[in-house]
Amino acid sequence: MTPSAGDAIARWWMNFSGSGVGLYGGRFEYRSGGPAYEYQLRKFRWVNDVAVSGSMTWGYSRPGTVIAHLQVAGAERGTLDITWNDRQKHAQASITGRIGGRTIAATMYAP
Repeated sequence: MTPSAGDAIARWWMNFSGSGVGLYGGRFEYRSGGPAYEYQLRKFRWVNDVAVSGSMTWGYSRPGTVIAHLQVAGAERGTLDITWNDRQKHAQASITGRIGGRTIAATMYAP
């Protein structure tokens, strides 16, 4: 889920058309929305068996701040809120939400 959000941002660097595709399918769109780039992910797939949909902002008024609200569909379904700062060295992503009825509260290296 976090890699999917990071992959959409990574693909922005190679694509200024406003939209693109995931490694294994799905789409993303983005636009400049005032103080941030705003992304919409639709069944975006960084891996074959998990589709991610939702919204994400990548801030430039608060440089590097990424905030994602994602719905996950795979073996189990759920919703995750993920934040990190992509300008911070060794950044950690904070992940909260629910997957398969279980509460998630975790951190991991940011993508």
